[in-house]
Amino acid sequence: MYFRILSTCTMEMAFMEKNHLDKKRIEEKKSLSRKSNGKHLTYNDFDQNITSLKSKIADYQQFEANAHAIFNEFKKVTERLQSGIYRYDIKSRHFLFFNRSAIKLLGSKFSEAADITSRSVFFRIHPDDRQRVRRKAKESLVTGTGEAEYRFKGGDGSYRWNYDRWVVLYDVARQPRYIEGIVMDTTRRREAEEALKESQTKLRSLSSHLLAVQEKKWRRLAFELHDDLGQSLTVLKMKLRDRELACQFPRLFELSSV
Repeated sequence: MYFRILSTCTMEMAFMEKNHLDKKRIEEKKSLSRKSNGKHLTYNDFDQNITSLKSKIADYQQFEANAHAIFNEFKKVTERLQSGIYRYDIKSRHFLFFNRSAIKLLGSKFSEAADITSRSVFFRIHPDDRQRVRRKAKESLVTGTGEAEYRFKGGDGSYRWNYDRWVVLYDVARQPRYIEGIVMDTTRRREAEEALKESQTKLRSLSSHLLAVQEKKWRRLAFELHDDLGQSLTVLKMKLRDRELACQFPRLFELSSV
């Protein structure tokens, strides 16, 4: 938002003020011409008109100086940012402004701002991401805003992740005129997310393996307990049976013991 306000102030408001002053000058010339034709123009009138014009020119020059001062301060701020800032002219299909970080993110190893074009940027986007980025850019011309995260081929030939967010500025006829955006390198965040996902996958696999091992262990223990308990019950059952027989046939057991 700060970028949008300052760039609009420096590039469009000065132009509008110049048009306004030009119209004023035309009107004053017409007034002078009418007075001259009607022979009503006096030296004092002429002197007053010149003084008025000088005052308006001085005001315009002061406004222009203030606009340049604001824009220069804005450039200093943008050069200190880690994120890239750009302004794109939809009609001419040229980038109008880059800060140093944008040149570093969107350019090649030895490129300058003039070397970065919409074509060069598009064809350095990863082939699997290009159509998605193009679709989002087209949709933003209607909605007024857009964002996309895509893999971008850097100056060393490797792909890094860029997060790009932009707004669309319209002209007086409500036609898309400029795109102003901010782009940042999100490779570290994406790598951290991928590492986290991998760790979570490994953790789930380890948990499943641990549960399987525990279940196998408990099954073996239950089987062993079942066998031991079954044997103990069998022995106890045989002893109870012997005792019952001894009670029923005591003489027989006395002879068998002899």
